[in-house]
Amino acid sequence: MVQPHNDHQEQREFTHEDFMACLAYLGHEIRNPLSVISNSLSLLTFTGPTAAQRATIDSMNRQVVFIEGLVDGLSMFGSRDRPIRMESQPFDSIWERAKDLASPLFRERSIHLSEFLPSVPVVLTADGDRLVQVFANLLINSAKFTPSGGSVWMSAEPKDGFLEVRLADNGIGIPEEELPHVFEVFYQGCFATISGIAGNGLGLAIAKRLIEAQGGTIAVASKGLHQGAEFTVRFPLDPSMRG
Repeated sequence: MVQPHNDHQEQREFTHEDFMACLAYLGHEIRNPLSVISNSLSLLTFTGPTAAQRATIDSMNRQVVFIEGLVDGLSMFGSRDRPIRMESQPFDSIWERAKDLASPLFRERSIHLSEFLPSVPVVLTADGDRLVQVFANLLINSAKFTPSGGSVWMSAEPKDGFLEVRLADNGIGIPEEELPHVFEVFYQGCFATISGIAGNGLGLAIAKRLIEAQGGTIAVASKGLHQGAEFTVRFPLDPSMRG
């Protein structure tokens, strides 16, 4: 006897694992058009561009690298198709590359960045490209949610076998009840409503995943709305720097 079809019975619950797999699939699908853009930019460098055109090509290439980092981060949610490559990396180089990616938004919004770097060179054991992505995400996040003309402060200090990097701003802040959710995938809370800036809710989630995959930690603190926010990243120093 044929049983009546029951759509409800046929449906399978969309699990958290399914969701993570979708993110990984999305990252994979973005790679192909991104590769076309990257290759096209490379070809343009052989056409004899003017200085202004070359500057534009270089700027576009940097943004392609940034998007590639986002794609890698998405892939990490569902797979490990690009393994972490841990090598000795100078922190100042990582930081400068991250600043370079975030600088267009800082200029656009007239955000002032104050830096307090270590007095001696610091070396980390890290995947340099992915750590650049982390700090670029944090800088862009601070600039997005800080009013035009505002300020962002960065300090870095070796401490107890780790490099402790603090990134603070005088932006819109975070309500206490939302602090536990800041690093959740697609979480935006009140940010978009208050600031009028829509995000994708991925940057901080990816940053946390990438940091923890390399033995580091990230935390956030805020005294509430319109009180700014501070992110603290602790990352292992290279063995050569540990006493």
